[in-house]
Amino acid sequence: HQLVYASLFFDKLMKSKDSASINRNKFFSSRITYSSILAGPNSGDMKLEWNSELSFRLNDKGIGTKKTSRIYLSVLSEQRHPDFIYNYCYANNFRWENKFKSVNLFQTKLGLLNNATGLSANVLWQNVANYLYFDSLTAMPKQSNVVISNWQYNLNFHKVLFKHLGIRLNLYLQSTNKSSLIRIAPGAATGSIYYTGNLFKNNLQLQIGVQGEYYQKFKAYAYMPATNQYYLQNRISVGEYPFVDVYLNARIRPVQFFVKVENVLYGVLGSNYSFIPGYIQPDRAFRFGLTWLFFD
Repeated sequence: HQLVYASLFFDKLMKSKDSASINRNKFFSSRITYSSILAGPNSGDMKLEWNSELSFRLNDKGIGTKKTSRIYLSVLSEQRHPDFIYNYCYANNFRWENKFKSVNLFQTKLGLLNNATGLSANVLWQNVANYLYFDSLTAMPKQSNVVISNWQYNLNFHKVLFKHLGIRLNLYLQSTNKSSLIRIAPGAATGSIYYTGNLFKNNLQLQIGVQGEYYQKFKAYAYMPATNQYYLQNRISVGEYPFVDVYLNARIRPVQFFVKVENVLYGVLGSNYSFIPGYIQPDRAFRFGLTWLFFD
């Protein structure tokens, strides 16, 4: 009940005074947004965001080009009451009534994007106070009394070479000062390599390639069906299995279709390919889809 919302923004296009320069214009944007709950059971909850970015090498209209670069910074501060499930549960197998404190989150993200090289990178830092979780002994909610710090480093590359060869790579490095409560893979990678092109006088739009995903071993969360929640567990590790798919996407007007073979390495590199203990991902699978537009 009784929400309040406010925002303040500033935009500035800085054109180059050198008339001979090309794509030298800059654009700066900054926004502050605040929202809060004034009354009701969640009174005092608030969210404050600040997002700023500086773009380089724009055209005369301030529009990005293939040579545009961008630096951005986002800051988030949030306070919110626990979700209902953490404080109250009355069921056949579980029953609890808690009075947990509000969770406080402070997060910053700094990033860089360069269109010319196809490279982008960002760093995320996060502080969480009064963190809520479901423990490993009873699968019931608990609240931490320490401040948890999480870091994530991300590097992304996406480029189409020689007009047809596409390469996409995304790398993650992650860490936390409280690995007993926060379960994340120390490293993860996703990527794909594909051929894309317009054939037969642009009548056939085609993309065919291979995509994969890999993450380092860690003790993932387990799932409790009775409460529909994920809880900590210390027995089973998941990861270190490469998920590889082969796919083809095509369009022959007015028909679009795709063919995909998932987990093509099934049975070759073992069977530890679950994201959640006890819930195995699909085995090798063949999928096909078709869309055909008819006009009366």
